[in-house]
Amino acid sequence: MEWILQRNPQYKPKMKRIKKPTRKHTKGQQNEHLVSQHLKRKGWNIVCQNYQFFGVEVDILAKKKGIYTLVEVKSLRNEAHLEKILSDQQKTRLKTVAEALSPQTPKGLHLLLALVNLKGTIHFVEIE
Repeated sequence: MEWILQRNPQYKPKMKRIKKPTRKHTKGQQNEHLVSQHLKRKGWNIVCQNYQFFGVEVDILAKKKGIYTLVEVKSLRNEAHLEKILSDQQKTRLKTVAEALSPQTPKGLHLLLALVNLKGTIHFVEIE
């Protein structure tokens, strides 16, 4: 694993016992796998997936050319509700993690939203 996990052993993977995965949970895992495979093909190194940092689950932490990026994966059913896909509370949580980890990343830390539609097409949007 990368520096974050080596220097900070208190960061543990989020462990949940799920007796029977729901369709939503299974679809989310499929989309996260789809996005991570896409990033790998584009030359990104996947540092970790589904880890909790400061109580916030991060779907994917990826690195390319020394730049770390937090990727939040969302399923997109209807583009009409695009503005509601990531709530203000979710944005705040992700920004909190990014700000906390930024001092440890020399080239900074970016936030990306990966939107996966029903056809499996991925659209990336930078979170500001």
